[in-house]
Amino acid sequence: MKVILPYVEEHAKFKKAVWSLEKYSPELEVIKIKDEKREGADKIFSDCFKKYDEDLIVWHSDMYATKGWFDKLKEYYDLFDIIGCKLVYPNDLIQFYGGFLKYGGIACHPHQFLMDIGLDKPMECLFVTFGGCLIKKKVFKKLGEMDSQFYPTYYGDVDYCLRARKEGFKIGVVPVKLIHEESFDNRKNPELQNLVQRNHVRFVNKWMSNLE
Repeated sequence: MKVILPYVEEHAKFKKAVWSLEKYSPELEVIKIKDEKREGADKIFSDCFKKYDEDLIVWHSDMYATKGWFDKLKEYYDLFDIIGCKLVYPNDLIQFYGGFLKYGGIACHPHQFLMDIGLDKPMECLFVTFGGCLIKKKVFKKLGEMDSQFYPTYYGDVDYCLRARKEGFKIGVVPVKLIHEESFDNRKNPELQNLVQRNHVRFVNKWMSNLE
C-alpha cells in the first residue's frame, strides 16, 4: 500500500508530514509528487489511480500521522471501500468526521469545530475528504479518474464518493486520529472562495436530478 503525498514546496509542514508518516507507519511507501504545474492534488490522485495497481492512501502536505494510526486503520479495513479518518486541528477540535450535503447541494462537515468527544465509532457517510483517506484498488479500477471539471480542488472528492456509491461501494469514516493543520486564513481567501463557489455550481449541475 502506498501513500500519495502531493506538494508544491518543501515547506516545514510538508517535511513534518513526511517525518510523521515515516515515524508512525514505516511499512508504508510514501510517494512524494511535486505539483510542478500547480494542477492540484485531484489531478495527481487521478494520475496515480491510473498508474498503481494496489490500494492507495491519499494525503495532504499539512496533515500529520499519529502513533498507531495505520494499525488501527487496518482494523476497519473490511467495513468500507473508501475509508476516511478522523481529522482534528492541532488544538484537538474536529476538522472532519464524515461529510454530508445540506439543502442546495452544499457539502458540509457537520462535526467541524466540535470537541473530540464521543466520536469513537465507525460511521457510514455520504463522502469523505480526500486527505488521510484509504481508497481501495477496486474502486478506482472501476471508476477511473476524478472528474477534471473540479480541478484543482473542491468537490472533486464529493463527486468521486457519489460516483462510488452509485456503483454500490461503501463510504465511511473511522475513529483513526490524524492531525490536519488546515489554515483558517483559507476561509478568508477570496480566490479560494470563488473556486468553492464555481465548483459547487458545477457539482449541483452534474448531480441535480439525484439531489432532488
